[in-house]
Amino acid sequence: QIQAFLDDQSPYSLFCGDAEAVLCDMPPQFVDTCLTSPPYWGQRKYDDSNGLGNEIDPQAYVNRLVSIFREVRRVLQPQGSLWLNIGDTYRKKHLIGIPWRVAIALQDDGWILRNDIIWDKVKGNPCNAKDKLRNVHEHIFHFVKRTDYFYDVDAIRNTPGKPTFKNGRIVTATGVNGSK
Repeated sequence: QIQAFLDDQSPYSLFCGDAEAVLCDMPPQFVDTCLTSPPYWGQRKYDDSNGLGNEIDPQAYVNRLVSIFREVRRVLQPQGSLWLNIGDTYRKKHLIGIPWRVAIALQDDGWILRNDIIWDKVKGNPCNAKDKLRNVHEHIFHFVKRTDYFYDVDAIRNTPGKPTFKNGRIVTATGVNGSK
């Protein structure tokens, strides 16, 4: 798969398979950006009992992600970025803190954490619990390998506009260029 991509010289490709195995086949400094949302720990029952997210405990999950992202760091260009979307998990009425466990472990492994972006999911996931609020956000962490990474702030900047209200709530916030 990787060699066919290299031979083709196409600027884009999708590689399917186990993330760590596919990454191991890639040459160093092969990609500009990694944007990923790995399976969350303990959230789904997958056919493969060894699949990511099925680890016995949170630390085993964190360790496995650190191993995978070590390979991401190897294949990432020096000025490249890793964008990691990750949610949390409850076990026996305890919020586990998976996003920050992973973020701190990645920092300890040499990544530079540049941002923690909160993805406001508006409605969030369904929840039948009567003793806690629903989770209505997820973290998106921005990591880099070096302090001199590529970042085009103007490409993502949006001039704030006036919000639209309905029943006392903001329903849209449209920027000057018409985007939401």
